[in-house]
Amino acid sequence: MNPNDYIKLDERFRYERHAYDKGPGWDPELIVELISKPTDIETEGVNSLSDVELEIFHHKMVTIVEEAREVWASLSIADLAMSGDNSVSLFTPGGDLAVASTAIHFHNLLNYAQIKFILKYYRDNPSVGVKEGDVFFFNNPISGGVHAPDMFTAMPIFHEGILVSWAAVGAHQGETGAVSPGGYTPHAITRFEEGLHIHGLKIGENYQLRQDVVDYMCGSVRNPFVLGNDLRARMATCMRVEQRVKREVEKRGPAVIAGSLRRLILWSSQLARQRLASLNDGVYRSVLFLSLIHLSEPTRPRLI
Repeated sequence: MNPNDYIKLDERFRYERHAYDKGPGWDPELIVELISKPTDIETEGVNSLSDVELEIFHHKMVTIVEEAREVWASLSIADLAMSGDNSVSLFTPGGDLAVASTAIHFHNLLNYAQIKFILKYYRDNPSVGVKEGDVFFFNNPISGGVHAPDMFTAMPIFHEGILVSWAAVGAHQGETGAVSPGGYTPHAITRFEEGLHIHGLKIGENYQLRQDVVDYMCGSVRNPFVLGNDLRARMATCMRVEQRVKREVEKRGPAVIAGSLRRLILWSSQLARQRLASLNDGVYRSVLFLSLIHLSEPTRPRLI
């Protein structure tokens, strides 16, 4: 045991210094994983469609998430969610992002790690499990997000007991119950001052939100009415995606849908490599300022 791995307050208390090691609710290996090993159903159906049929399939999947994002923006009452800081995505059965509709490109990368965490640690756990009609919530930044106000809900999509895909809905919710109200916490100097930190929590079963969990979450923020409404709006949007995807599954079969979602990832990866290969060799630099914060109070020891 390396003593430098801990912050020692006194002889009795030690705090871990490295927040990005594996912990309850987060696994850094999943965050940096490029693409997971295909599931059996993905392998079975990955080459089912011709190139032309795949293009049509891609258009249908994009239409599904675009429609759902309109539903989500219409049902939400959070300011930034209504104004476009939101996303709706489709994932492979293994938790890889296949199709997304988003106005903020960060949202393309903010939620896949948690779906993979649920699959790895909760699917075969008898106390949790993953079943049709389940709803999961997550916003913990060290689980793969950016900041606590970005909140996501995910729902598995099954066909006759076979996991075909995942629907995920996200947005900048705003209020998190942090030390500063409103969704941004410029005076927070530790992540524990940023309010809710929830990772892959099952908040609903059988297409119903659990009232005790909703009450806990709403009682932890300053605007419970907004959060409660948007939890229901997120679930409704996931259900719209599920409804549309299941129509395609009924037409083509679960293996074709799951495998074609996987193939879209391989296809886009190939196109991205071709685009990068067309760029001139060299070193490219850019400067990005996310925020500039001035703390008038003296800084305190940081417990990450």
